[in-house]
Amino acid sequence: MEMPTSLLDRSASCSDFLSCLFALNATDVSVLFSLSSAKKATLDSIAEITGRDRTTVFRSLERLISAGFVTKTSSVVDGGGGTRNLYSVVSEETLMETIRSRARAAVDNILEAEKRAEEELRRHLYQ
Repeated sequence: MEMPTSLLDRSASCSDFLSCLFALNATDVSVLFSLSSAKKATLDSIAEITGRDRTTVFRSLERLISAGFVTKTSSVVDGGGGTRNLYSVVSEETLMETIRSRARAAVDNILEAEKRAEEELRRHLYQ
């Protein structure tokens, strides 16, 4: 995982942060934010709100579900016997804990990488 330089110089945006920690892109963040205005939304309604095609929105929703930010529930369509998927953002508490947990893990990994780098530099340059 490559860390954007903006995270290193303290000017990181929300998109930079989510990209680094969860491999989300700008479209994914746009889809996530579009869900904030609706309790539950269909793929078609999200595509309309974001101005993206259904396939792009579907891929973004799958990444957001995988990241733990969005849930998908199926509901029966009245009269038709079919189902439709509804997407919604997880609770604020769940979202923030998911982000905190991933950030802590990233910091731990960085600190471990720092130790390994110091050991290797010492071994190659000063022994």
